[in-house]
Formats: sequence, structure tokens, C-alpha cells
Amino acid sequence: GSLTRMATLPHDPHTRLKRPLGGEKRVAWSAPVPLDRVKAIARAHSATVNDVLVAALTGALRGALAVHGEEVEQVRAMVPVNLRREKVDTRALGNQFGLIILGLPVGVAEPVERVRETSRRMARLKASPEALVAKELLRAMGWAPSLVEDLGVRFFATKASLVLTNVPGPRERLHLAGLPMKRLLFWVPQSGRMGLGVSIFSYAGQVTVGVMSDAAVLPDPQALVKGIERELDLAIGGGRS
Repeated sequence: GSLTRMATLPHDPHTRLKRPLGGEKRVAWSAPVPLDRVKAIARAHSATVNDVLVAALTGALRGALAVHGEEVEQVRAMVPVNLRREKVDTRALGNQFGLIILGLPVGVAEPVERVRETSRRMARLKASPEALVAKELLRAMGWAPSLVEDLGVRFFATKASLVLTNVPGPRERLHLAGLPMKRLLFWVPQSGRMGLGVSIFSYAGQVTVGVMSDAAVLPDPQALVKGIERELDLAIGGGRS
């Protein structure tokens, strides 16, 4: 059933996020957001920290599309999901992840309802075997000829408009050569013809959002970052965006 769902999903709506790529990459990142603040929002709405952050991104995307007069009910994100077992030897090399295709409810205007709808969608996908199915598809693509692999990458890229990943980092502050590492940043790469990647990283009680975009798709990624910060404020106050 999961394989059928993935195969029969229509292409993501044609918004500016699906414009032809220009090849110039731009990056931006947020100010550190206290993790306790995000947890408080999550508790207030019976959601997870990830739900709240994804909903904030959804609201920011809604605003970015509205500036250009684009109104759609949802855009999809390709989300890597960790499939490692909890008691695995963490020294072993190699990634163990699958992919889920998450519909971001950009058509929902009210921030609190966006959090709840995002939470419902995430819970439904977590309960499905979609990530494991995607992992096996990726494994098969790795053994296939390059032409088949290219077709597979394009297949996944047509189903979504961005890559979204949330990585929980160390809870304690790390040191390098005796000096404290104040912040850690990363940007998730995009494959195929997707021109937007959003990475969420928690470290030492803070959350940072990094955005990497193709300039033809999103020329000002810092505006999206500001939108995410604004949406977190709205989620606390229960306002509209």
C-alpha cells in the first residue's frame, strides 16, 4: 500500500518552488531558538517539538508563496527518517534512513491549527512503513545502472518541492581543542530538481534552522528564516498569519 501511494502521488503543485534551477546556491540561518520555548509550545498543543518546527516552516512557506500570489492547499517535503535501531553500535559507518513524503498544510491559515494538522499528518506517516519502503527503493537504485538511478532520483524529486530534515544534536556543549563549540550549523543537500533544503538542528538546548536555496527558486532564504521565527511567535500567541 505504501509503495502504491508513493508511485501514484501526483506531481507537487507548480509553484515558484518548482521553478527551473539556476545553479546559484544561497544560504541563511536563524538565531538560536531556546529548545525549552519550543517544548512549551509543543506541550500546549499536545504535539512534538518536530511538529511545532515543521508547522512554523509551513507557515513561513505560506507567507513566501502569498507574496507572489500563489495559494495552494499543500506543498510536499521529502523528509529523511532515521531507521537505526536504538541499541545499534553507533561506531558503525553508513547511513540507515528512509524517506517519507510529507504534505505541508500551507492552506491552513491559523498557526495553532497548522500545528495540530501537522501533528496529525506526521503521526499518520510515522505509523506507516513508508520510510522502510523508500529505503529499499533507494537500495535497489544503488545497484541499478546509472540511467535507472537517475530516473529514480527524478521520480522522487517530482513528488516534493523541498527537502526537510531535523537532526537532534548533542544535548551538552562540546569542546574542540579545549575550546567550547558555541553553535553548530549544517545545510541539507538537494538532489534531482529540488531547489530548497531546510535543516533543523538542536544542540546544547538551542535550535537552529538552516536554509539553502537555489537563487532562481528562493533568492532570499533569510526572509524564509525570518518567517519561521515569526511563526513561532504566532504559535505562542495563537494569532493569524
